[in-house]
Amino acid sequence: MSISSEKDFESLRRIGKIVARCLQFMQSKLEPGITVAQLDGYFADT
Repeated sequence: MSISSEKDFESLRRIGKIVARCLQFMQSKLEPGITVAQLDGYFADT
């Protein structure tokens, strides 16, 4: 995606914040032995 306006930049900033929150949530659920299916289950419930 190319950024051609301030609106594009702000949209990407918002998307980045959402992705960061998702990654932080995933990290909080990680534990040794967890499967991808279990991790996916956390997101199915939200």
